[in-house]
Amino acid sequence: MKKQNLILIIVACLLLNVGYAQQFKGGFHVGLLATQVDGDDFGGYKKPGLFLGAFANIPFKEGMLKLQLEIDYAQKGSRSPAASLYRYRIVLHQIEVPILFGCKIWKEFSVEAGVSLNIIASANEYYDNVLVPSDAGSGCKFNLFEAGGIAGLSYMFKEHYALFFRFNYSLSPLGRNVVARDAGKLEKYIWNNAMLFGFCYQF
Repeated sequence: MKKQNLILIIVACLLLNVGYAQQFKGGFHVGLLATQVDGDDFGGYKKPGLFLGAFANIPFKEGMLKLQLEIDYAQKGSRSPAASLYRYRIVLHQIEVPILFGCKIWKEFSVEAGVSLNIIASANEYYDNVLVPSDAGSGCKFNLFEAGGIAGLSYMFKEHYALFFRFNYSLSPLGRNVVARDAGKLEKYIWNNAMLFGFCYQF
């Protein structure tokens, strides 16, 4: 918990420092996530989630480029298909700190890309709606931190308002999936995989 608090304090200080820049712009965004966890043996973006956060950016090159720092909350995870023999879910609550570089490509359309340091604030796994204990011999073992990569497209349809799409994928493993076998245990890494559809308000 001390590490999480320290990171949040550092991010808050960075946002405040950026705020004193002459060309500072900031705002809020909210959206919906479609997510899955690669390596859990279920495919498809079947787990919906909420995304919300705040950002500060510094535009340069006459507004054609920008550098943006964010602090966001994201609900991610995984869910088995409806036709599965049993119900399975991974429920993740993450605090994310992205650093993004944006470039205007045509009229009010921009592309963005960057990296994110993510804190796994809460991670739970369920079989048939029963919580799997964290000390179980098999199942997913989650890391506290995860690095993520981000790529996206945004459209500023009005002076202060924009719509955006992002694709997020783990750059470092989210954790390990441990499967019990007769001859021992099989372990493989798991990775976050998410698509985000969002709305942004910029001051």
